[in-house]
Amino acid sequence: MVQMQQINDLLAERLRALRISKGVSHKALADAIGKNPNTITRTEKGSHKLTAAELVCLARTLGVQVSVLVGEIPANAPDNGGHS
Repeated sequence: MVQMQQINDLLAERLRALRISKGVSHKALADAIGKNPNTITRTEKGSHKLTAAELVCLARTLGVQVSVLVGEIPANAPDNGGHS
């Protein structure tokens, strides 16, 4: 069984990698969830835990399914777009 910390760590890694690969700024992601850009930085470092609503908004902003962010679908899967 995957532990919560493993999921949070993977989310932090995936969020950062997707943000960079798609050329999205900390500010753009922060605006999507109504937070300060420092919140995104802290999330990428694993020190801020997202709410379900924030997770959905970030996935939509990045153009991926929530399942991609939490590691259920590989980030490079052929059909990882769309929304969860």
